[in-house]
Amino acid sequence: MRQVSKKRQSQLWQRVELRIEQLEKFPNCEAKFQGCGGRATDVHEIINRSQRSTSWIEPELFCSLCRSCHQWITVHPAFAKRHGYTLSNWQFVPEILAKAKKARKACHKRDCLEDHL
Repeated sequence: MRQVSKKRQSQLWQRVELRIEQLEKFPNCEAKFQGCGGRATDVHEIINRSQRSTSWIEPELFCSLCRSCHQWITVHPAFAKRHGYTLSNWQFVPEILAKAKKARKACHKRDCLEDHL
């Protein structure tokens, strides 16, 4: 019995290629929080796969992050929501995606409580 379906296998290779492209295009961490590693090593999807099954292969939902910043964003979901690092599936519209991108560039302070989105 197959461990992974043929469809999923092709998506896995597509994800590898998209990840490489993202990190080549945006090699620096986009969060730049205090203690940031500077160099992006992870590709974060701003809409979770559990909410949008194709988010992991949609480059418009990608954000390049260093491991430290990625982990911090994952552990602090309320912050991520206020600063455009996490969106809900219903927010997958060009206007909100652009606003989230702008919010990610607006603030790089971990202790910020302002809602930039």
